[in-house]
Amino acid sequence: MRLESAIWNAFEELCRREKTDFPQVCDLVERHRDKASRTSALRIFIINYFLMVSMNHPAAFNRGQSGGTLDVESILNHAAIFA
Repeated sequence: MRLESAIWNAFEELCRREKTDFPQVCDLVERHRDKASRTSALRIFIINYFLMVSMNHPAAFNRGQSGGTLDVESILNHAAIFA
């Protein structure tokens, strides 16, 4: 998968914040993507993640009993390409 260095850096930061790793996020995005290519879906996911975090958007996270996990569906659905 080819990603720009800024996207890789953002991906690393997302994984650090969410205490997860690349394969887990890629697998989640892969299971939820619709028409977009794998690379495009991941780019959009990363951008939407940080957009929603910057806006303190509650749908970006499932902050329940688990202490907080990525709500991949909400983040992907935030983008028109996944609608």
